[in-house]
Amino acid sequence: MRLELAEGRSGHQPFRNGACRGKTVRRQKWCCCPAARQCQQCQGPIKQGRADRKFCSEGCKNEYHNNQKAESRNEIIRIEKALKNNRRILKKVLGTKQEEIVTRETLLTVTY
Repeated sequence: MRLELAEGRSGHQPFRNGACRGKTVRRQKWCCCPAARQCQQCQGPIKQGRADRKFCSEGCKNEYHNNQKAESRNEIIRIEKALKNNRRILKKVLGTKQEEIVTRETLLTVTY
């Protein structure tokens, strides 16, 4: 079955049989059907705004982007915590000395 555009030459109308299935039309990155417009965060309908709008509100947009960045932020926090712990251990082992050769066993005896 071949799907054809219903009305006009703009390419922004739903397909004749009503089955758009979210396909892009004429090199656009968005679907032409109003029913297919859903918020990427809450999956709610987008009732107004530009045709290529991705979120229903600023709150959903902010929440989506904060969730995207959360993983990298948690990784940075984990690394900073490990570095801080290493500096604390070295400070405890070295004391006021600037340089000293410390064995592995000495470092392992210092509790975290």
